Amino acid sequence: MLRVPRHRFVPNGYFVQVPGAMPTAYRPVLPWDDEQAWLAGCYTDQALVTQVANTVVPREVRGEIVREPTSSVSEPGLVAFVLDQADLAPGLRVLEIGAGAGWNAALLSELVGEDHVFTIEVDASIAAQARTNLYSTEHYPTVVVGDGRKGHPDGAPYDRLLATCGVAGIYPEWLDQMKPGGIILAGLRGRMLSAGLARLTVCDDGTAQGRFVSGGNYMPARQEVPPRHLMLPDVDSGTERLSDVGASALADHAALVLADSVAPALQWTRVSVSGGPSTDAYIDQDSGSFVVVSDCADGTAVIREGGPDLMWSRVERVISAWREAGCPSVEAFGVRASRDGHTIVLPKQSGIPSAGRGGGR
Repeated sequence: MLRVPRHRFVPNGYFVQVPGAMPTAYRPVLPWDDEQAWLAGCYTDQALVTQVANTVVPREVRGEIVREPTSSVSEPGLVAFVLDQADLAPGLRVLEIGAGAGWNAALLSELVGEDHVFTIEVDASIAAQARTNLYSTEHYPTVVVGDGRKGHPDGAPYDRLLATCGVAGIYPEWLDQMKPGGIILAGLRGRMLSAGLARLTVCDDGTAQGRFVSGGNYMPARQEVPPRHLMLPDVDSGTERLSDVGASALADHAALVLADSVAPALQWTRVSVSGGPSTDAYIDQDSGSFVVVSDCADGTAVIREGGPDLMWSRVERVISAWREAGCPSVEAFGVRASRDGHTIVLPKQSGIPSAGRGGGR
């Protein structure tokens, strides 16, 4: 890290969150406006947002902008942790999913050698800037434009795969392109915004297994960002029943990870049933299935669900298994992956399969 100056990877500035802004807003920090403030921010243990709304970069904004971040330079603490977990050594062949500004690829180049580093980015403009940043610091790894979820077969087989964006699962193409004994590090996340960093070792049979090493994560892969505007179904329809798993159960991060795994299509929102007060709801935008959850004072909940897939029963089963296991943290979860998807393994449990094939719907 001392050999790769972080500020060289944000030469055109970055966005910072505006304190107290509702909805969340960002303002640019530009080196030509205040070089000292820009430089100081480069060396904080925080992510530096370099793009919002898929196209907007800091130099294009004056004032504030209310848009979602779509690319960033990850926080140094997370980057260092992941590089340490990857157990890197000179000569190992590494595929990075999500080039971003190129800082991580430069660090990888220092650790294994630039000829062994392949970094893939879905956004051509970001990839071009990453290449420029890397060349300016005299690092020359291979920068590829493409969908990282399919890997990069031209550079395979790999000893290490690092997904520096949050993904829905471990993709079959990744397993196909890894050497036996290779390590995959990927942040698994779902539409309910859970997060967990998984470290898996690839087996001789092409499967992989390991565990979560952190509850941290990266910005979601652009191709997997859920719809921001939900079309609400007729939530006054459906059937009601009692449940011992309400919305409050998902306030625990570990429980949310499990719920996201078994019901990856659900997104959280708030709705009103029959004109009453708004309450928590979970909606599958694609199928129209929904769950409206009204927590009760005694810890139970009234569930109103409808649509072709009654997903809350899966959430109830996984939360019940988690409670029986003693409510362990994410770091206690094992993970197994194959071409058919991934499975989360609780302590002393056989495993909870993801509802998505290869981690995606």
